[in-house]
Amino acid sequence: MHKFTLSIPTPCHENWDQMTPVEKGRFCASCQKTVIDFTNMTDQQLAAYFKKPTGSVCGRFVKDQLERNITVPTKRIPWLRYFFQFTLPAFLFSLKATGQKVERVEKISIVHSKTDSPINKLSQEVTRDKLQYDTVRNDMALTSALQGIAGGVMVIHNPKRTKKAIPLISNAKQDTAFNQFSVYPNPARSNGTVTIDCKKLARGAYSMQIVAIEGRPVYTKQLELEQKGGLLRTELPALTPGQYVITLTSIDSKKVFTEKIQVL
Repeated sequence: MHKFTLSIPTPCHENWDQMTPVEKGRFCASCQKTVIDFTNMTDQQLAAYFKKPTGSVCGRFVKDQLERNITVPTKRIPWLRYFFQFTLPAFLFSLKATGQKVERVEKISIVHSKTDSPINKLSQEVTRDKLQYDTVRNDMALTSALQGIAGGVMVIHNPKRTKKAIPLISNAKQDTAFNQFSVYPNPARSNGTVTIDCKKLARGAYSMQIVAIEGRPVYTKQLELEQKGGLLRTELPALTPGQYVITLTSIDSKKVFTEKIQVL
């Protein structure tokens, strides 16, 4: 039976309540993507959604839906149960009708031994091979009181063991908003200087914003990247020690790139 696991490597820090409601969830203006609401879906609905490749997906989940095996249900054979319900009684009726056409005899002799008749064999086989089935329903609905987790979804399929050795294939790097640049030193000191390594960013003007971990903007500054993949140096303001998120927004393409930083 096929299984897979859902994982969000780096949760999104945008405010869910401030996103624009759409048909399947909400639209994030910062990422310019639709964040699908999976919080009310059952395991069967999740398996059906991720059964076929859907490309990059941003979704909102509850904690219990992540980092665990989700089983993809196999298709049942609904006609098999009805085959035995209709075919077997018809077969028994045919045997009964044939058994009634017997010749009348004048004498009956009783043999004190077990008779292994076809009827007995049929009865035993029917009892032994009786099909048993049951249906388990999971009608539990998740309430809005549960805290949601939103971000880019990673579907991890459990590998199947095979007897024949196969060559290993290296995993491709994910091209997401969280690996386009890096910040050092990290952790950094308040009022200190940090260097931003724009390893995958195009040249041009960027708006740098420092956001508290709860989503509150605390600092904004305009930066100019003179060459692709260059370095940017900037001073940090007086910040309370804790974890923050640095976002770089391209003035030209409006794309947003994100990285975490710890302030001492």
